[in-house]
Amino acid sequence: MVNRNGHTSTYPRTDSTYVLPAESFNCVLDTPFTSHAVRSCETASNRVVYYVFRTTQECFLQINTGGYYSALYNRDVRTDSLQFSSLVPMQPCDRVAGLIQYCYFQPGTYTLVVFASDANICQSVTPSIYVDRIGYSRFDFAARAYDFGVVQPDSVYHYGKTGDVNPLDAGRKPSSDFFYCTTGADSSNPTDPVCGTKINPNVYNFGPNKPLYDSVFTVYEGTARRNLWYTFVADHPGNVRVKVENKHDLRGYNPRFAVYRSNVDASLPFSNIVSNGLVDSTTAQGLVHIGTNPIWYWPYQ
Repeated sequence: MVNRNGHTSTYPRTDSTYVLPAESFNCVLDTPFTSHAVRSCETASNRVVYYVFRTTQECFLQINTGGYYSALYNRDVRTDSLQFSSLVPMQPCDRVAGLIQYCYFQPGTYTLVVFASDANICQSVTPSIYVDRIGYSRFDFAARAYDFGVVQPDSVYHYGKTGDVNPLDAGRKPSSDFFYCTTGADSSNPTDPVCGTKINPNVYNFGPNKPLYDSVFTVYEGTARRNLWYTFVADHPGNVRVKVENKHDLRGYNPRFAVYRSNVDASLPFSNIVSNGLVDSTTAQGLVHIGTNPIWYWPYQ
């Protein structure tokens, strides 16, 4: 299922979702645990479903098994079934919907194993696989913040510094950016806008087929926190308004954001601030919280 709602050449959608065939669980026990053993995720498991899929290029990959315990293996169970008794899953067993995630999933053939028990009799499972291209945010770190420069007091919203052109697509606003699996945050960053997200060290400790959730940062830790940084100078007193436009029409809400005042000399060009190591990214370095946008929903950021 390729959903391209809202796709434009300027703001492209490159994701695809594959809905796998549904499997129903009845009163009959499955025998694979004895005929070609596979390590189950829980002792109560006595039913199992296998899905084999293939990827052809490196990508971001997310699997949702709808609350069923599942494990992912880099083998084809149709030809390698005898190996499954000793294979270690690529990611620890997981039953949290949508948290089998890989930032750098490699091309190859894989087997998704879904486990069920007597409690799932007369129920069914319909897994889905979401894939997207790998991308990198332009403004992931404070030292790479987009610089608006001095914002003129003209009662007009400015989407970038005068004369700036987006280097990736001239049709996008100069300050435009995207959140990706590779976008993260640091534990020293201010937490005023944070709600329900945590620092996931695996975002920056990446590698081929390394899961985003593992024994270091488990699925029960929650959603990974991600930041984008912007800087501007207001050199006149008065009413300053800041807004963020979410270009993803299917998510519909803006992420939480906060505005901070820095104690760095505002007359210095931002490039000089960066080169001299003067960038403020923590309250200890001098950031002072000015305000956070009000949000009335669960704001993943």
